[in-house]
Amino acid sequence: MPVTGNRKKKCKSEAEILRDRLKLEIAGELGLLEKIETDGWGALNAIEAGKIGGILAGRLKETGRETDPSRHK
Repeated sequence: MPVTGNRKKKCKSEAEILRDRLKLEIAGELGLLEKIETDGWGALNAIEAGKIGGILAGRLKETGRETDPSRHK
């Protein structure tokens, strides 16, 4: 069986899955979902990505969730 890359499949935690869904929801609200679905997240410019990240951080803060789970040690 040929190896196609060094990347190991990483199982996402439930929090990561929910964060990804929220990112897609925010992208849809900003009218960027089609661009992401067509060309991937790398197609976003810094302003677009920053808007998504800023809104995501704000919503996570509102719900009491941290954007970086490693901060709680």
